[in-house]
Amino acid sequence: LGEHLVDRLVFGSRDDALAVVQRIVDHVGTDTGDDLLPALARSLERGLRFDAIAIDVAMPGGGWERAASVGRDTEHHHEVVLRHRDEVVGRLVVGWEHAPSMRAHDEQLLDQLAGPLGLAVSWVRLAADLRRSRLATVSAREEERRRLRRDLHDGVGPTLTGVSLGLRTAVRQLDRAAVTRSSPPSPAMLTRLAEEVDGVVQEIKQIVRDL
Repeated sequence: LGEHLVDRLVFGSRDDALAVVQRIVDHVGTDTGDDLLPALARSLERGLRFDAIAIDVAMPGGGWERAASVGRDTEHHHEVVLRHRDEVVGRLVVGWEHAPSMRAHDEQLLDQLAGPLGLAVSWVRLAADLRRSRLATVSAREEERRRLRRDLHDGVGPTLTGVSLGLRTAVRQLDRAAVTRSSPPSPAMLTRLAEEVDGVVQEIKQIVRDL
């Protein structure tokens, strides 16, 4: 009993692999987003009693991005590559000051943790991808709204204004012709107005297709 208590104080939960794995699974089930990996690092630091714990996320272009870190710089460290569905998604880095090498049991435990931790890192990467996708969608939608506003304001709007002015001019000429027996609106002017209306119809159809 005394030896077990000393091991518990020195090594934390390292000798209870199932308890450590269960703690990770619990975090994945309850924490989301940017809080997950820092919470896992703190939990591992308390449970494993290493002097330093860090979790890095694999970047698409190569290299690592530190997502969580607990503890101080240490003389010794050990890295465990984290995979999810055969893809390298991150790495776990543990550090310690005393003893030049890690216990074989500790190394085996870290290998057992690689699976659940790989799932957690993959979850965080997926959440980040979804956030970027939503942001891109919102940006694209706003840009499309601005383009549509420009098309309506600078294209369709002025053309319809010109057609309206031309039709009013034609109406005045008809009224004047009825009273003074002067010339009615020329066919050329009415044809030009009809062509402008046809152009507006085509432009509106193009806007609808773009939408």
